[in-house]
Amino acid sequence: IGVGAFEYCENLTSIEIPNSVTSIGAGTFEHCENLTSIKIPNGIKNIGDYAFENCTALTNIAFSDSITTIGSSAFSNCTSLDKITLPSELTSLGNGVFENCNAEIIFPASLKCIPELGNNAVKKVKIPEGVEIIGEDAFWGCSNLFEITLPSTITSIESGAFSGTGITAFNYPQD
Repeated sequence: IGVGAFEYCENLTSIEIPNSVTSIGAGTFEHCENLTSIKIPNGIKNIGDYAFENCTALTNIAFSDSITTIGSSAFSNCTSLDKITLPSELTSLGNGVFENCNAEIIFPASLKCIPELGNNAVKKVKIPEGVEIIGEDAFWGCSNLFEITLPSTITSIESGAFSGTGITAFNYPQD
């Protein structure tokens, strides 16, 4: 689906994308403020930058596991999302992807590095064994994040990774 194809379609409330589609371009559904749910089929491999930015009524995303890349700010300002389970084949996540979502995010083991998610992106996270790097400013400004448990596979926690969070409990098990 091309760049900005449905941008500012404010009356759009739901999307069911056919299996023949392989990519959602940059800004495709940006500012669809009444969009409440998305079902992304198995054919999709990539979601572009800003694809669903400012879809403020969005409460449900059904990701297919075929998605390997989600671009920068793809879901930023989707303030009605409560829980996000990322696809199991995901290998690349863009910066600022969940800014201001304040959601629970479940990461897949296939994602080796957690990037900068954006200010107030998360309130709860589940990071599985297999994730190796907590990137620079990954959880920066997530003031509602109070507790985190890191897997033993973490090899690097980069600068500012937990700056500005509300963390009061930090668990980092080692073998």
